Order: sequence, then C-alpha cells, then structure tokens
Amino acid sequence: MTKHKWITHIFFYLFIVIIPSLLFCFFYIQYKSDQETEKIQQEAQRYAGFHAMNIDSFIGETIGRLETMAMMVQLQQGDLAHIGYLLDQTKMKDARFSGFYWTHPKGDILISTNPLPQNINLKDRDYFQEALKTQQTAISHAHLGRVTGRFIVSIATPVVHKDHVLGVLIGSVRLDVMQEFLSRSLDQEDVLVYDRSGQQLIEWGREKREATPILATAATGRVPWEVAIRLPSKDEKWFLHNFILALVISLVFTHILFILVQYDRLRRRLKLEQLQNDAQKMELIGSLAASTAHEIRNPLTGIKGLTTLLSERHKNEQDQFYFSVIQQEIDRINTIVSEFLVLGKPTVQVTKDINISDVLGELVPIMESEAHLFNVELSYTSTPAPLWVRCSKDHLKQVILNIAKNALEAMPNGGTLSIGMNQVKDQCILVITDTGDGIPEDVLKKIFHPFFTSKKHGTGLGLVICKRILEMYNGSITIHSTRGQGTKVEITLPLSSEQNS
Repeated sequence: MTKHKWITHIFFYLFIVIIPSLLFCFFYIQYKSDQETEKIQQEAQRYAGFHAMNIDSFIGETIGRLETMAMMVQLQQGDLAHIGYLLDQTKMKDARFSGFYWTHPKGDILISTNPLPQNINLKDRDYFQEALKTQQTAISHAHLGRVTGRFIVSIATPVVHKDHVLGVLIGSVRLDVMQEFLSRSLDQEDVLVYDRSGQQLIEWGREKREATPILATAATGRVPWEVAIRLPSKDEKWFLHNFILALVISLVFTHILFILVQYDRLRRRLKLEQLQNDAQKMELIGSLAASTAHEIRNPLTGIKGLTTLLSERHKNEQDQFYFSVIQQEIDRINTIVSEFLVLGKPTVQVTKDINISDVLGELVPIMESEAHLFNVELSYTSTPAPLWVRCSKDHLKQVILNIAKNALEAMPNGGTLSIGMNQVKDQCILVITDTGDGIPEDVLKKIFHPFFTSKKHGTGLGLVICKRILEMYNGSITIHSTRGQGTKVEITLPLSSEQNS
C-alpha cells in the first residue's frame, strides 16, 4: 500500500470511526448524566419531604407535651412547690427537654429544673414576647441556653385563664436529641435543618462525599424551618462504566459503517478502473483502426474483384458455393473494418437538424422486410408533432438499424418488434422493444464492454459503437431486460434549438 493510500485510509478511519465514536460517547454520557441527575434530584426531594414530616411529627409531639403540662400547671393554681415537682418529674422522664422554666408574665423565672447561676429575666426574648402577645405557643431561634449552655430551641406556652396570662411555661428542647431521633431514619442522605433566619440547627449524615452533591429542600409545617438534603452524584466509576459501554457500542456500529464505506470505495475504484481499461481499449482500437483499416481494405478490394472474375470463369456448382462463402467472409471482414473505423475514430459527418419521424419513415420499409424474414410483426408509432434533433442522419440510422437487428435476432421464433417515440421535457426518447427471450442479468452488466458478445459470430462492437455515436451528440442509451419477457432499449437525444424555439 502506497503512502497516499495509507493517509487516505487513516483519514477515513479517523472521520468515520474515531471522531463519531468519541462524539457519541460524549453525548451519551451527557444524556445518561442528565437522566441520573434528575433521578437523584427526585430522590433527594422525596427524602426532604420525608424528613420534614418527621421534624413536624417530633415538634408536634413536643409542643403537645408542653401544652399538656401547661394545663396541669394551671390546675396547680399557683402552687409553686407542686409545679416544681411536676416539672422535675417530666424532665427526668423525657430526654428531649434539657430543662423547664415557669416564668412570671414579666419574664422573671419563678421555677427552674436546672440550677440558676443568677436571677434571669426572659422578657427580652422574642419568642417570650410572641407567646404573651398571641397567647399561643411560640418557638425560638436556635441559641445557646443561658442556664445549660447547650444548643437548644425554646418553646414558650402561655398559661391563660379568662384571657389573662398567669405565666409562661418554657421548655428547652435539645437539638442533639432531635438529631438522634431523626437519624434513625437516615439512609444515604445528608440532612441539614435551617430556621427562618438561615441559621443551621442540625446536620447529620456522611462526613465525606466522593462526588459533587445534589441538593433538594422542603419546608416543615409546624415550625418555620427548612430541611435540605444532600445526595452524592455519580462517581468516576459510574462515568467510566458508561463511557466504556458507549465506546464499545459506537465502535461496533462505526466499524460496520467503515467496512461498508470501504466496500463502496473499492467498488467505485474497480468501476473506475474498468472504465479506464475500456478507455484504453478504445484508444488502442482507434490507433489500430487508423493505421490498419485502409490498408486492410485495399487488398480486400483486389481479392473481391479477383473472386468475382473467377466465379464468372468457373461455373461449377461446387466452385460457385466456395466463391459465395469467400464473398460472405470478405463482406464480413469489410463490416468489421468499418466498425473499427467508427469505434476508434468516427468519421466526420455533417450534422444538421433532422426530424426523427422522417428517419424512421425511411427505415421502416427496410426493417419490415427484415422482420418478415424472422416472422416478426413490426409495430411503429410516431408523435403528432415532429421531434427535431441535431445529429448525422447516417449515424442515427446506423444506431437504429443495429438495435433493430439485435431485437430481430432475439426472436428467432417470431414475436413483435415495437418502435415508438415521445418527448420528455427537452429530450427525445426513442423506445425499441422486442418480445424475445431477454438478456440474462450477468450479460446485461457487460453488454457495453468492447469485444464482449454472446453471439456465435458477433464482434462485441455493435452496441459499443451505438453508445459512442450517441455520446457524440450528447445522447445516451439504456437497456432494460427481463429474462423471458423481452428487452426494451431507450435512446435519448437532446432536442435541437429549432425544436426548443
């Protein structure tokens, strides 16, 4: 393989296999990644909703417990000893609370389950003021407790009697206990909880993520908090697996495509080489015809004349038979030489605008006599308007007679020879059809190759000459044939300027 062919081969392999495979892998990975990201996003949103519901459940139970205690405190009618006992017992039994505080409406802590380092007033707390104002349970932001020093959320429930606030019961909820409670339902997600000010209350889950996380959020219903969920996106192993899969699939299909392209290129190259070989044959024939045709005709003329003289002198029947055979063979040599001249270098002919109907009118009587010998019926149809083409009348006659002769020889047992013509746009179409045995497909492919013939005494030049003559006038010839159904020959010639005008 030459260097040029190697470069061409590499070029096609690069643009048919490598580049399309890489592009397919890129778009496939992008598509699969988008699908997986959307799937993980939906899963993260489901986790967010689930944990928001758990937080609502936890806070709801906590508020319910505190409000029940507030009712019990109200029943004590200000008995601080009994209230203190109730708060201590509840703290011991419920680990979610770090402490309870019974406060005066002015904010002073009257009872505490935890030792107080000093007198503490909660009047400055927003949640305390909100509970007094709304006479409803209020929840604080996360903060460090003054008493315990833990990170807590305070829940304030006012004790109201006849629209008069007797005091405020405050429960400090331990966020670490809340986190422990919620972590029981943890799967593979990271959970973060923020209050309405954006302060982070809780975070739990995996410490390290191997890939960029995908986020989803959901709001809680009982408290103004927001739950954020982090799930890992697909890691390098996932990308490598899908890339290899896409690469294998794409390489299979692109190699099939590459083989088909190479096969088509090889077929085209063989066809081109065949055309080049045919052209070389034609050129060789032209050179041989130009140098030898006239030289062959000169002795043939002498031989033919002497044979005629001898035939007149020797009247014996056997001699006359031999002379007739010699005359036939001389005529056949003359025909072959004439075909050589036309095939190699067509003689100069005067071209002019001719009406094909007139040409066929001159040829029909000749073809009828030939058809009669073959027991063939001749059918001829013409167009109402004349069709003018620019060519040599002798050349056109030669083409039509050659095609008609082949058609008659294809019907040794009789049949029908049909000749018709019509106009298609600026083209004249002449159609010659026979009802003979048809041409085999393998023969039809080679029918225009020089010297190829299926006849016993054929030269393989007749159709080649017809094609060459038509191409001289920008025409063409096409043959359609089906075995056992006959043959149709279409001759196409461009209409002359007189016809187009």
